[in-house]
Amino acid sequence: MLAVGAVAALALAGFFMMSEDVGGMVISVAGPGGTAVEGVSVFVDDEEVCKTSTCKVPDLKPGSYVVKAVAEGYAEMAGTAYQVEAGDEKAINIELVSGKGGTGLKVTSKASGLTLSVDGKKIGALPQEISDIEAGEHKISLSGSPFIADFTETVNITKGQTLDFEPELKLIKGQVNIKLDSSAQDAKVALVDNGKRRSLSSRFGDSGNKAVKIDLPLEGKTYKVEARKSGYEDFEEELTFSLETPVQTVTISLSEKDADASEVSHATHTARPRPSPSPSPSPSPSPRPAASKGQGTININSIPKSNVILDGRPIGSTPKIGYSVPAGNHTVVFVHPEHGRKVKSVSVTAGGVGTAAVRFP
Repeated sequence: MLAVGAVAALALAGFFMMSEDVGGMVISVAGPGGTAVEGVSVFVDDEEVCKTSTCKVPDLKPGSYVVKAVAEGYAEMAGTAYQVEAGDEKAINIELVSGKGGTGLKVTSKASGLTLSVDGKKIGALPQEISDIEAGEHKISLSGSPFIADFTETVNITKGQTLDFEPELKLIKGQVNIKLDSSAQDAKVALVDNGKRRSLSSRFGDSGNKAVKIDLPLEGKTYKVEARKSGYEDFEEELTFSLETPVQTVTISLSEKDADASEVSHATHTARPRPSPSPSPSPSPSPRPAASKGQGTININSIPKSNVILDGRPIGSTPKIGYSVPAGNHTVVFVHPEHGRKVKSVSVTAGGVGTAAVRFP
């Protein structure tokens, strides 16, 4: 009996010594303000250890453990590391945040002017996020834009998840606003529809209109705006419509043709031969001094970035720094796809530097 008692005593001592080599956790989970949380799952190092809001985890070796709790209707939290010491029972309190992680619907679109309805109930202008919707099928409708076809589709929303939905919309028409600056007054303006020119000059007419608004169907159509005026370079701009930009503004700004070229062309077409006088010898004309052909440079920039037409010739986009040009007067046209055109005149001296800079709109 003494021997048996001695063995039992040794076993009990061994048990207490083993207990001193491990630790544990007591984990409490609550909602905002200490409210009770139902259906919670507690994880330690990504292993589910219990399904109650008060959870006791014994017999953990000393070290670091990542703890987190998950419950439907609450935001999913990142795990937090806790250090467990031998012989210690660590108390951990976790507070879950409600709102996200429930059953919801989020509807977004690049297009503007659209109103969302769900199951026939008007919700409001996009974007919209609904956080208290029931799981299951729902009818989504979008309408309200004169440029975009009405949209309807049935979606299925899974319980405990938020459905991010971006509908596939169809652009059915665009709109162009054509404006004339002072250089384009009296110009012949036309809209080119699939290669066919339609004059718009009467739309501007004698009433002094400087702007015309036109709705354009887009099914299988391509459009561009042209303008022509004697003594000026021809103007041409293609129209590109999208869900984001169904309305385009085109400002027609014309650049004068090179004066020297115009004079040469005029002389070629108007000069008439005169009868020669009697064939008496005449003194040879004295050679005229050559015109100065000095070069200068021009700095061209815009905010935001735009395309550049220098003296009627496209040269790319801004900025252009130290661009070499002949000495004299130059016309710089800045073309922006959304804000239209702006024109600057620059005089550059031989060896000098000129600057042309604009800010849109």
